[in-house]
Amino acid sequence: MNLSTDPPPDLIIEVDLTSPSTNRFVIYKSLGVPEIWRYLGETVQFVQLQNGEYVICEYSNTFPIVSAEIINQFLQMAQTEDDMTIIDALRVWVREKLRSPSATEQ
Repeated sequence: MNLSTDPPPDLIIEVDLTSPSTNRFVIYKSLGVPEIWRYLGETVQFVQLQNGEYVICEYSNTFPIVSAEIINQFLQMAQTEDDMTIIDALRVWVREKLRSPSATEQ
């Protein structure tokens, strides 16, 4: 891998069900991966590279209108709703956020 021609991904998504992804953070840091979303069984956590260390953040830098809170609300909805209901709700939410003038201010 040549980072001068093949930059690291903007976002890595980890699913921590049987083992923690934190042991791979040193690899991601050395590659310069700026953001990691961690699914921890019931919730999602956003982690961003800041000043050489990964820190938990509320909003995504990759998708600025997305917060960990809203992702977790949709995950909670998945406990009681079918897939199409969640997809429809997500589409409505995204359309509303993209129409909102404050969506680009976050």
